Amino acid sequence: MIKQGILNELQKFVSGVSTLHRGLPLGAHPQLLKCSLTLLQELPAARNIVFEYFAVVFDTSVNNYIIAIEKDPQATHTDDAISEIQDALEDLVTNSSAAWSPLISNWSLRLLGQLSDKHSRHRAMDIGTACTLWLGSPAMRCLLGLNALCFDKLTSAETETCISNLLATFVNHSPHMDWVVARLGGCFPLKVISKILQCGLKGFSGNYNSTLDSEVGILGYLSRSHEKELKFALKEMVEAVKQPSNILANHTIPYILHLAEMSEILLQSIVHVFLDVFDESFIKLIKQQYRQWPSSYSAMNVLQIISGLILKTGDSSTKILMMLSKMAPEYMWCNELLELVLVELENKTLEDIHSPIMKDLMKQKTEIWKECLNESPFVQQTALWVLLLNSFRSSIIYHQTICELLSSPTNDLNKVAISSLIRFIGGVYGTDVPDTKPGLALALERITLEGNRSNVSYNILKNLVHMLRLEKLGTSVHLRRQILTQATLESMSKILSLWETLLDTINDELEVNLSTDLSHVEKRLRVKREDEGEIEEDVAENCHTEIHLIAQLIDVLGITGKKSPLNMTDTLKMAQLSVKYFFWSLTETDINLRDKAIHRSYALLSKNCIGQKAALAITLRELLEGALFTYGNLFGSIVDEEPEKTRKCESLLKLNQQQGIAMIASRSLVLHAGVIGDGPKLPSRDAQGPQHDIKNIFLNAIEACCADPDLAIKIESYNFAALLLVEYLSTDIMYNGLPWPEEEFTKVTMERDLQIRRSFKDKPILWSILGLIASCRPSICLCSVLLRALCASVLHQWRAKSVDNVITNHKNDDLMFVTVELLKLMSLSQMLPPPLDYLYIVVQNLDPTEIAYVLRECVWNFMREFVPSPIMFGCDTMGLHWRDPSVARPPSQFIDPLRHTMQKNIKKFGTLFYQMFCIQDLGKSKV
Repeated sequence: MIKQGILNELQKFVSGVSTLHRGLPLGAHPQLLKCSLTLLQELPAARNIVFEYFAVVFDTSVNNYIIAIEKDPQATHTDDAISEIQDALEDLVTNSSAAWSPLISNWSLRLLGQLSDKHSRHRAMDIGTACTLWLGSPAMRCLLGLNALCFDKLTSAETETCISNLLATFVNHSPHMDWVVARLGGCFPLKVISKILQCGLKGFSGNYNSTLDSEVGILGYLSRSHEKELKFALKEMVEAVKQPSNILANHTIPYILHLAEMSEILLQSIVHVFLDVFDESFIKLIKQQYRQWPSSYSAMNVLQIISGLILKTGDSSTKILMMLSKMAPEYMWCNELLELVLVELENKTLEDIHSPIMKDLMKQKTEIWKECLNESPFVQQTALWVLLLNSFRSSIIYHQTICELLSSPTNDLNKVAISSLIRFIGGVYGTDVPDTKPGLALALERITLEGNRSNVSYNILKNLVHMLRLEKLGTSVHLRRQILTQATLESMSKILSLWETLLDTINDELEVNLSTDLSHVEKRLRVKREDEGEIEEDVAENCHTEIHLIAQLIDVLGITGKKSPLNMTDTLKMAQLSVKYFFWSLTETDINLRDKAIHRSYALLSKNCIGQKAALAITLRELLEGALFTYGNLFGSIVDEEPEKTRKCESLLKLNQQQGIAMIASRSLVLHAGVIGDGPKLPSRDAQGPQHDIKNIFLNAIEACCADPDLAIKIESYNFAALLLVEYLSTDIMYNGLPWPEEEFTKVTMERDLQIRRSFKDKPILWSILGLIASCRPSICLCSVLLRALCASVLHQWRAKSVDNVITNHKNDDLMFVTVELLKLMSLSQMLPPPLDYLYIVVQNLDPTEIAYVLRECVWNFMREFVPSPIMFGCDTMGLHWRDPSVARPPSQFIDPLRHTMQKNIKKFGTLFYQMFCIQDLGKSKV
């Protein structure tokens, strides 16, 4: 039986509730609330009437809340009655029978739906706004919390029932109930999302024009915190399309497209699911089903819808585009869809309209760069087109793409990177592409950073050379503007710096200027590489290749002195580096590579010097300095292999004083032929002289520098070379003039003459250089001091030989060589006119006395009277300088000594004598 106290409470509650419509005094509500809570605890059978009373209390609280926020939206709201009810109901759910949970859950859900529907009819709100509004109400917050608490206590079967009730309430009170479903869906995200998707699919199947606003709003809200569950539910729905028993399978794909159109948030999840499940079988399945799709989802409409969705896609849009481009050759609809997307993307880009796809494309530029190297034309062109469109928004994309494509490997069979770069720098027809120079600067900077540790530097230089050659040919439409050539010219300072660094590195490694011969260099280099490992060997090999590539690049640019776009600093630097490259090329062991490098050097030297006097001057100076000093070992010059021994310095005065009074009285000095303390000075080895091929290579280099079409400029160039030789070999600025003095005067210049003679002995390449200068008359006249020094030294030496009675012929080899070479030079340069020009043949068959006599009377005295000056040479109509033998024939006093000497030895010179004297005399008599 019911206790009397409970009956009294029930009577009070019933009487109070029955008069609610008439209104109660303020003090009556707390008593009524107290009674209702007591009845709920002690008399569960009265729960329905108690819940109805609670609904009135909650309704009143919500109404008061609405009125309050209209006055002050920032105010904080509390309700003691709601708090008491919440505590009592939570106590029932937590501590009482499990049967209370589904009861309270169903009641609170219905009440939430009713209150949301009642108080939201004149308010248009999305789910986020509705949550913000109703969570500020104590009553609504209490009901939502009770539901969440009840859900936590439910069994699996009860959960399914509660979710069904939730969705049923959602259907009855949509869209005002959406926020409740969205908030409570977080308790069972996967189940709620799956149920919402199925509800939406059923609604879409019944009405293809349904907006599905509520479903989309709920799913969008839940996806913020439960994206993983949303993707899983979508994947299950898509996988269900493949099941023949699925009644709604034919409408699933249009439904998913509809969801994607309505919400960009859902679109991202749908795209990820699509990329995960897509395969060839999926395409076949769609082909079978699309005929049963709604009429608004025809093939063309679907392509329009999908293209619009791709443009809205943020993440993974790059992957979709590349997938379409790979499928385009096989499927026509992929080709059409790709074209729709790219055309619309171009329009948006040119009109500066923001599109989410562009953001992802800019993020995924690394992947797009890889696709630029794809052998498929569709993929390659799509990637390039996307990069070009991105370049209009950010020029750094353009510059980075040029750098990446230049860094890509290519070979004779695979030049995809080259073709991509050609297409890319051509830009979009009718638009201006960004400046190419920063892109090339990035590539050159990458070479600096990478060094020789990878193939990136090699790839950049090789591709750049190939591109420049194509631009020079002008066969490609995209390269006719010479964009890359101009950018390379503007970046020449950086290229020259790279070239200089590489050449300095390789020269330090080879130590050419300190080695005695090339075999020793290669041996030491090989040992060094074996010690340091294969990595160092690869680095050296890369360095060699890159040096040649930069030389090819400069050669392809075709920079000539007359029309050089470079400033003077770069022009002079290029001249210096071209000479350094020439000398380094001589050390190449690969014959084919060496020959190509040498011929390339000729072209560089010639182009640098034409029309540029400053470049010509520094080039000739560097060439002569290199051959005579820096790289003298390459040309057979004598190189000191060991440094001079350190020895104690002693005073020459003290050494003289130690010799005693006799030495002082005789006024003699201590002048030793050797080194004090070390004995006589050992004779140094003779210079080997340059090999014939390397000698010709060097002379060709000088000819390349001086090979100007204008003959006057060519002669001026050789004149400068002659003056440089005088500067290097005759350090004494006195007596360097053209005239030859009296023979007695040679005693004054003997030390200087011997030094010059020693230079020719130590550096045999000098004979070849003078021979080249002599062939270009009258430049050799400027080297008069050198010829005079050689002539004076050999004249005195032959005179000394004539006094020696025990001399043998084999000891005259070096002296005879110098004499013959000197006379050859003077004959070649026409300093000695006929018949004196045959002297180099005659002297080889004379004894020392006769040689000294002929040199003094026929050479020295003739040169003293006829100063070797350029005015002696006439210029013909072709611009060539020469001396007319009929006019320049020397007087008899310079010819008769030679004639008499040859007559004394007529048995040796019969034929030669006839040729030198008789023929010319017969010619005169006829005249």
